[in-house]
Amino acid sequence: MPQDMINAMTEYEIGYPNWWRFNVHEWWQYRELFWFLAWRDIKVKYKQTLLGIVWAILQPLALMVLISIFWKRVINIDTGIPYPVFVYSGLIFWGLFSSGVTNASDSMIANGNVIKKVYFPRIIIPSAAILVSLLDFIVTVIFYIVLLVYYDVKIDILTFLLFSAACLVITMLATLGFGLLLAAANIHYRDVRYAIPFLLQLLFFVTPIIFPIAVIESKAFSFILSLNPMATAIHFARTAISIEMIDWSFAAAGLVSSILIFVGGLVLFNKNEIDCADIL
Repeated sequence: MPQDMINAMTEYEIGYPNWWRFNVHEWWQYRELFWFLAWRDIKVKYKQTLLGIVWAILQPLALMVLISIFWKRVINIDTGIPYPVFVYSGLIFWGLFSSGVTNASDSMIANGNVIKKVYFPRIIIPSAAILVSLLDFIVTVIFYIVLLVYYDVKIDILTFLLFSAACLVITMLATLGFGLLLAAANIHYRDVRYAIPFLLQLLFFVTPIIFPIAVIESKAFSFILSLNPMATAIHFARTAISIEMIDWSFAAAGLVSSILIFVGGLVLFNKNEIDCADIL
């Protein structure tokens, strides 16, 4: 072999990464693969379906109707706006979180054959799975705006945009954090996939989706609730439509919690990424 060809050859060794180092530059280099995997997941999800993307609206809509019919009869709370709008404002962000975490947690197992064949940053797989949920969320937001207009809910446009954006950021941080954490855990412990629906169901009932945070009188319980990032996200969603006054201590606790969960998910996934091909 000619000497110039030998000099041009580069040897790469894939070793265990340091937990505090994240190769963001490499993630960016593989951005086309990220978009390809996301588009593939979208096509697979709605392939051979009669209603297609409409299912993204029907699921929270059906929950909204059921909760509005039955739950409203149980409690007598003044939400400031029609109860269906109140519930739907929380359901759309919960749907993004719930489906995103579920998709991301199972994504590594579902793509095991690809992982074994070629190297690429594994974080692309759960991130692309979450993007599918983000597309569904965009569709539900369109219907949400229709609901606001139909029920003639008065909103300040600037407030709506700012707090809705803050709500989306916190939701995505929590979704990515939990998604990466559970995807890494699912590599080693396959029973994680069975625990996720149960855990999400429990978390649903301790998230202020069907009730406002104003009904919580205990400061201790309010603090515990604020550690749930989705509670803060939905608090922002209600603030966006001017039916809740912003509680800055509650919001700060939720924001810090979402950041810690996001960083923790990144760290755990980074530490277990190298084991994917051997375990899957």
